[in-house]
Amino acid sequence: MGIGGLFHGSVFLPYFYLTDPSKGWYGLGFRMLEPKKVKPTPPVPASQPNPVGIDGVLEGLCPPYVKTMDEAVDRVVESKYGPSGNYGDQKVFSLPYRKPQNAEDYVREGTKYTPQAIAYTKDICNYIYDTYGRFPAHVDTFYTPGMWLQFSHLEIEYYDKFFDARLYPRQAKHDAMWHGR
Repeated sequence: MGIGGLFHGSVFLPYFYLTDPSKGWYGLGFRMLEPKKVKPTPPVPASQPNPVGIDGVLEGLCPPYVKTMDEAVDRVVESKYGPSGNYGDQKVFSLPYRKPQNAEDYVREGTKYTPQAIAYTKDICNYIYDTYGRFPAHVDTFYTPGMWLQFSHLEIEYYDKFFDARLYPRQAKHDAMWHGR
């Protein structure tokens, strides 16, 4: 259709996450961690089992897949700014941009985390895990909401300015195809 869109859907979560043939559930086989028992009982989902991952396939950055929440924060920072992180390989990072200089500007001007911000984040993550016995506390580690479909007209001028036109030829032709402009 030449417009941007997003589709997301889900079935009832136990069917999606769990594998239990005796109940007719043939889901993905997530590891479910029981929450820490605290008083007063926290709101759902903090009081419910938490889908933390599929061993060896899809593992959340929380115990049991990391030893500590400090390790989880360090891994996130490394995945962004480490030598093989998202911002580490300038050549790969610049591929979608029309001009490589745009990618260089983005990386140079982007916010880098200070040591104090990283320490503060670790304190918060440890507090949440120590208090609730799960991370995050008030949403599941792997969150699957209901269903919706969203379409939007893209601002082609923005994409023309910053990105390689080969990435959006159908979207660029939308007005001509659908509105005769």
